[in-house]
Amino acid sequence: MTLSVATLAGHHKRATLVSGNQAQDGWFHTMAGQAESRGSARTFVLIDDLEPTVCLGYYSLCGHSVVPAALPAEMSKGQPRNAVPAILLARLAVSESRQGEGLGGRLLADAIRRVLAASESIGVALFVVDAENQAAAEFYEHFGFELLPGSET
Repeated sequence: MTLSVATLAGHHKRATLVSGNQAQDGWFHTMAGQAESRGSARTFVLIDDLEPTVCLGYYSLCGHSVVPAALPAEMSKGQPRNAVPAILLARLAVSESRQGEGLGGRLLADAIRRVLAASESIGVALFVVDAENQAAAEFYEHFGFELLPGSET
């Protein structure tokens, strides 16, 4: 079994992914393709090369900006006054059947690599995640993400 991350395509069976989070699953099943075709988000899926149509997990990235007043002074120093350019990790989920295997970390690492590669061509000052609950916040903090002052999960 070899796992890889691929760009979401029409042949991927999105409806088979069930992460246990209805909001994440619903978006992936019904909206990910539309977001991809409209250019509002790019979604990447984790697949087993032996079953390349089955999605084991996914994440989505999109352009974003942060109001400088929402950042600590050291993070906003030298940035534009109206908006700090960022990339948002909009969603990340792993199939319930594969949770606990480190696949979320693998997806996050792939996302970080893509953001770093993009930052070589496009100005990106921040990589932002919006943790929807305490467990998600702890997951991201485990990988070195910092909670912004005033943020709540």
